[in-house]
Amino acid sequence: MVLRGQLQVEAWMWSLSLMEPILLCDNCGQSFDTQAPSLRLDADTYLRSGREINASETELCSRTTIDLQKKISEYDAAVSRLNTTLEKLQANRRSLARCAQKFASLLSPIRRLPRDVLGEIFAFICTSVSHDAFLARDDLPLVSTTPFYLSSVCAYWRAVCTSSPLLWTSVLANIGRRGASLQFLRATELFRQRSGARLVNLQLSVEFGEFREGVGYEDVQRRLRHAVTSLFCSPDALNLQRLKRIGIDSRTVHLWDVFRKGIQPEFPELEHLEFSDDVEYSGVHPIKLFEYAPKLHTLALNAFHSTSFRLRNEQITTVYFANVPSFVYPSRTHSYPNATTATFRRCGYLSFEDAEFPFRRLVLHGCLPAFHWMGSMPHLASLELVDIDCTNSSESDDIRNTICDLAKYLSKSPLLTELVLNTLIIGHPEMLSLLHAVPQLRRLSIVERVDTRLRVISPRFIEELRDLEMLRELEHLQLVWSDEADEGAILDVLEKRPLKSAVIGIREGGELGPDTLSRIDALRKSGTAVTLW
Repeated sequence: MVLRGQLQVEAWMWSLSLMEPILLCDNCGQSFDTQAPSLRLDADTYLRSGREINASETELCSRTTIDLQKKISEYDAAVSRLNTTLEKLQANRRSLARCAQKFASLLSPIRRLPRDVLGEIFAFICTSVSHDAFLARDDLPLVSTTPFYLSSVCAYWRAVCTSSPLLWTSVLANIGRRGASLQFLRATELFRQRSGARLVNLQLSVEFGEFREGVGYEDVQRRLRHAVTSLFCSPDALNLQRLKRIGIDSRTVHLWDVFRKGIQPEFPELEHLEFSDDVEYSGVHPIKLFEYAPKLHTLALNAFHSTSFRLRNEQITTVYFANVPSFVYPSRTHSYPNATTATFRRCGYLSFEDAEFPFRRLVLHGCLPAFHWMGSMPHLASLELVDIDCTNSSESDDIRNTICDLAKYLSKSPLLTELVLNTLIIGHPEMLSLLHAVPQLRRLSIVERVDTRLRVISPRFIEELRDLEMLRELEHLQLVWSDEADEGAILDVLEKRPLKSAVIGIREGGELGPDTLSRIDALRKSGTAVTLW
């Protein structure tokens, strides 16, 4: 055992002695000596055996430990010096990279854009949020900061921003339990000043948040009332006469408790009104806050329960309902006799009484009504179905949400000329029954789902479209597929039918084949307006 231990120590010492010096500098040749201290004990063998070491071995072990710690300190010092050098190199590199980026920015194409083009780009960024029917709570910061960020890039961009009133027409405000801060009111004042004579879109979010001990409901309500009053009625805040769109989102406080006392404004330019996530209103008298809005034509309700507000219902031509309880939309839809456009998004148990509806355009997103109970729509000209699984059928209280019921219903809509099918899950027989129900169709749009288990634009369906007896009046056709498709067969359909326009392409982008592009060019020359998705 002793001989074996001596051999292991000698082998260890020999391996350490062969460690080559580490070169630190290629220029001067400076290196770090890696020679380890002399090791006279095999520590591993002693540790495994468990026996105690004698006095001489103890002294030898202590000297070896001191020598090793000294060498480790030399390593630490060398590593520290190298780390310092490395940090300096990295810092200098970052500085040079920032400098290079600045010089590269001088050559950026966006710096060469004319002032009017740059203004158009900025306007799209700052106003695109107002195009959505419903804005998510996550899209509501304290106030819209986009124009502030753009105007802080450089003097040229600042001049473009401050001289473009359109950039300052979408105010997104989030008022919490603390009310409106001074910075918030100053920001809204800037929006008021810089928007000039432009009409303004206001998206307002009001909520309590979590209650803390010592903070009462009435105190928070008072702060909210003061904040909203400051926002609407302060001479330095927004001008109600120029509000074009108002969206109100209130999850934990009934906004009518904040609005109804002491505020009777007029909204002469208001066109779009939206309510989201309102808690139940228990008041006796109807709310008249937006009663004077002579230009109001669009009403959107998202998860909104209250029915106790008063509007000029005969003015409403467009209605949106999303996540609305079943007891709200029947009464609401009958309240707007001139509503020509209606959208229902994820409205559970969607059903209507047997009556006549004035809708000319109907959008059903994620829901299908019970069409065998549904009233007539003699003026319906356009129907859009979005994100619906038409393969699921349910039977509950005689409600059957099937595509067959829809086909029967559409067969009684002689004015229907446009059908849009976006991201549906639908079988081939159901699709054909739907199309056969509307032979007078002039515009057909189909966009497949990305992760569909059923191909809508299948070879069988494309073959059916080649039959000119189906949809003889068709003038516009849009086909967007999510997986591989027979492009040649699709082009055969476009060439065979007397279409005025068409849109084709791959769902998530992708290049069409050279032969397909060549045939598209020929179609364009023959007078068919073909657009690529």
